[in-house]
Amino acid sequence: MSNTVHAQSSESSLWFLNLNRVINHPVEDVFNAWTDPKLLIKWFCNNGQAEFDIVKGGMFHVFLQCDSNDIAELKGEYLEIIKNEKLVFTWVWQNEPYSHAGETVVTVEFVDLDGKTEIKLLHEGFSNEEFSCRHTEGWTEALDRCERVI
Repeated sequence: MSNTVHAQSSESSLWFLNLNRVINHPVEDVFNAWTDPKLLIKWFCNNGQAEFDIVKGGMFHVFLQCDSNDIAELKGEYLEIIKNEKLVFTWVWQNEPYSHAGETVVTVEFVDLDGKTEIKLLHEGFSNEEFSCRHTEGWTEALDRCERVI
């Protein structure tokens, strides 16, 4: 079950997306899929090329295969990590077509639902609705892969 909302912030001109999904696995397993580099590389990046240093202040560097056969490069920094509850990290595209999008922030909350987990993903700071919509596609595909890896 997934829910997605795109909207423009009432406090600024920036756009955000909210994506909620319930996964049929315990919160510990789902959080582990987001914080164990060996698992994360299997679902977060679609071509297996990535580096993750999952500590507060740690960085990640990911290469994603695009539909056009181009490689998109993404970097970010982990800002907050609360075991089995929350991850917050920056998201910065390094090359076209998104490099002019600037830095955005992703907050992922993990809610224990008695053996299931609700993922509440907020990706905010998009300069326009198009970027927000394109990231929804990517996050939806990534969460599909995440659920298969667990």
